[in-house]
Parts: sequence; structure tokens; C-alpha cells
Amino acid sequence: MSKPEMSEMPVYVPNYFQPDQFHYFAETNWGSGKSRLEYPEISQLPSHLEMFILGHFAACPTITDVGDAYLPAAQAANWILNRYDSCNRGTRHLLLPIAEELNPDLHKQISVTIDRLPEEPVGKHDKGFVPPIHSAKITFMGTPVGYGGAREVYLLTRFTDLQAIRGSAEYMKAINRCVGDAGTPAELLVNLALSAIKFADADKFSALDHAVARGKIDEENNRKEYAKVVYEFIKKAPWVISFVNNLPSSDPEKAKFNETFYGLLKLI
Repeated sequence: MSKPEMSEMPVYVPNYFQPDQFHYFAETNWGSGKSRLEYPEISQLPSHLEMFILGHFAACPTITDVGDAYLPAAQAANWILNRYDSCNRGTRHLLLPIAEELNPDLHKQISVTIDRLPEEPVGKHDKGFVPPIHSAKITFMGTPVGYGGAREVYLLTRFTDLQAIRGSAEYMKAINRCVGDAGTPAELLVNLALSAIKFADADKFSALDHAVARGKIDEENNRKEYAKVVYEFIKKAPWVISFVNNLPSSDPEKAKFNETFYGLLKLI
């Protein structure tokens, strides 16, 4: 793949990179779900530098805060960059191809860039790092299913090896059913979360938290899209209401989830 001309180089690249590395930060790569599969050479970079690139592919608008925190100890970034890479792979190289094959209408819905609503301007972000497109549009990996879909798959399968997942008739049957039965991106995300709970005995709070991701909502501010996820949970699994009601208020994380959940419920 040819690199863009210098005139096309983005100006929102962290200071740690050289000009011959700028092409990773092309605006078209923002939220693309690309990974080491497309750019295997990035795994040879120091881990904190690779993390910036994978964060760009994942449409993470607060990656500079994370990256700067880990610069003194690059190895500490490994968990985060591996998370970016596995979620990007799981979305771009598993969920999207399955949807394209089994549910073309759904594929059209989840593979497009979405215009931000006027009443939902961009949320928390690093102004010096995110590309211009981020202020006007939500790219694929910034959507609820882009952020949470692969996370739910990995709760279901208990591992992130895509080759092993594809080789498991049991897991593929469950994932195919989730995709095939979904009429909307929100329904797909909820199908995956509920399958993880039902078939893999996944922790209920973890499954809900991946699907109704407070941190990602703060970043994208796409609350109406997440309200659709809450609606699908209530429609498909009414027990979710009592579960959320009974989350311990003494646990700050779960108390904030309760607040987020009911805030979104008001938008339905």
C-alpha cells in the first residue's frame, strides 16, 4: 500500500512519530478497526508507540492521556494495546464478514460512518490528537457495536484467537445466530451480550457494561444510539431492570452504571 503524499499528512500526530510513520494516522484509518493484520510491522515498534496507532484505528479519542501515562514504562502498555488489537480484529475480521454473508442489511447498517446529531456534539477527546472527522462523524469503531461487539464475543468464547473461534462449530453457531437474528446494530450487540451470559455463564455486569459503556458514551456522546441498546435489553431480557436496580450503590463503578442506564432509559 502506498503512503500518502506529504501534503496529505495529518497534523494530529503525536510528537513521538517520524514522518515515515505518519501514514498510520491517515484520517481514513480513524475508527477503521485495522490492526496488526493490516500492518504487522507496527508490532516491532515500542509498545507505547504501537498503542497510539492501534488507538487511532480503534477511534479512541483519549489515547494521548493513556499513552503519556505509560511512556516511562512502555511494557505497562501491553495489555491496552493488545486489547485494542484484539477488539479491532474481532470487529473488522469476524463480525463484519459474518454480517456481510448472513445479514447484508445489517452489514450495511454497521459498516458506515454516522453523522453526529446536532444535539449530541462530540464528547471527551484530546483536541490535539483526534482527526477533523471526529467532530462531525462517528466512525465504525466509535459506535456501540463497534466498541462493544468484539468484547461481547470474547466474553462468549473466553479467548480472543480468531482462528480458534472460527474453528469452533459451537461458538460460530452462537455468533452466527446473534448476527443472523439482528435487525439493527443495537439488537446485534444485545444478542451477543445475552448469548455470552446464557451460553458462557459470563458475568452479567461485564456483559451489560460492554454494551452500555459509560466511558465510551462520555467520549462519543451518542446517547440516543446507546438508548436503543437499553431498549433492546429491556425488550429481550426484562430481568435486566431488576438486576440494575439491585447493583450495590456502595460500588462506585456499578452506581455510575445505574445512573447511566436510567439516564438512557429516559431517552426511549
